[in-house]
This record gives sequence, structure tokens and C-alpha cells, in this order.
Amino acid sequence: MLLAAGALAFLFGLRAFGASFATTRWPFTPGRITRSMIVDSASPHFQFEYQYILGGHLLHSRRITNPVGLLPGIWPERAPGIDAAESLAGKYPVGKELPVFYDPGDVREAVLKARLNWFALVPLAAGMLLVGAGVKLLRQDWWPAT
Repeated sequence: MLLAAGALAFLFGLRAFGASFATTRWPFTPGRITRSMIVDSASPHFQFEYQYILGGHLLHSRRITNPVGLLPGIWPERAPGIDAAESLAGKYPVGKELPVFYDPGDVREAVLKARLNWFALVPLAAGMLLVGAGVKLLRQDWWPAT
């Protein structure tokens, strides 16, 4: 069980880190914030959208960055809490022009911050630890003989 869990965590981390690394090589184009607001609900959060033009097509996105390369659309435009929401709203007002980094293989995939996310190393490390623990258990013959 440890081996399987460790392998899955390692593969998730590897894919997440690879996706994060890929964004650092994406080209960029000019973009503009078209919507920026704080949604006041039980859990206040920031929502926004920006647009950019590629190949004569007007495209839209809502991602600032992709924290682990696998979870599009949840960070930080959904950053909870009024302090985080106000901070983001101040950084991304309507009309602000900024570079938009886009995936040349799928120009609909875009982020405002193309950066390496070191958090993706956590599942890699956890996976290695779990696999190591699983191997150690197997070697110590902790399994009952049948």
C-alpha cells in the first residue's frame, strides 16, 4: 500500500513540477484586465478575468499562476479572505495592461505569472519517503508468511 501511495504521490509531483517548469518557457503577449471584483459572500474572495489577442482571436483567462500545474482555475482568483481578496484586487484593477504568458501548444491556456512553483516538490518528496518506507517494510519481512 505504501509503495502504491508513494508512486502516485511521486508521479503527481513530477507532473506538477514539469507543468510548472513548462510555464517558464511560454511566450507572452500583451493583455488587459477586463473584470476585477471582490465577491462578498460567506467567504469573500477575488474574481477577475483578462483578455489577450493571438492570431486574430480574442481569448480570455482567469488564472494568475498555476500553483502545482494540475489545478487550473482555483488559485489565486479564489483566494479566500477579505485581506487576500483586497490585495489581489489592488494588484489587478480593470484596464491594467500586463503580459500574458500562453501555452504555444494550446493558446487558451494562459497565466499572468510564469514561474517555477517549488511547492510541487512536496509530493515528490512525500512519494520518495513513502516508497522508501514501503521498501524497508518489505525488506524487513514484516509481512506474515503464508
